Amino acid sequence: MELRSSVYAYWHLMKLCFPHPRDKTGAGASIINFASEAGVMGDSLYAPYAAAKEAVRGLSRVVAREWGQYNIRVNTVCPNGMTENVSGGLQYLNPELRDHVEKAFVNNPFGRAGDPYEDVAPVVVFLASDDSHWITGQNIHADGGVLINA
Repeated sequence: MELRSSVYAYWHLMKLCFPHPRDKTGAGASIINFASEAGVMGDSLYAPYAAAKEAVRGLSRVVAREWGQYNIRVNTVCPNGMTENVSGGLQYLNPELRDHVEKAFVNNPFGRAGDPYEDVAPVVVFLASDDSHWITGQNIHADGGVLINA
């Protein structure tokens, strides 16, 4: 199920949309896919989800290389923000998983959960804008520093 609702869905949607942004003039077109730190970090209890999101990252890198000739850039974002839906659904998780999720959202140098609208959305807007015309095949962690690496 995870692969169908994630990597396969991304691939089919990109193929369906491909004719529209192909050869767009100027800065070109931008595709932004969503991945997850669960895959990057290999989080326990998330095997199917992590595998599917890593497949999205891999697919996005390949498509960035292949579609660059058409002036299409493809990037992924690993967001870390807690919506009302996430916080409201925590009560339904088993205690071990709930504790893991709660800690994951505040395990960053800022010590708080990110706000999807204030903290993550501006990164997505930047990647969608012409200002990001020289960025492709990248994975951006909009996570408040959860995953700091070189």
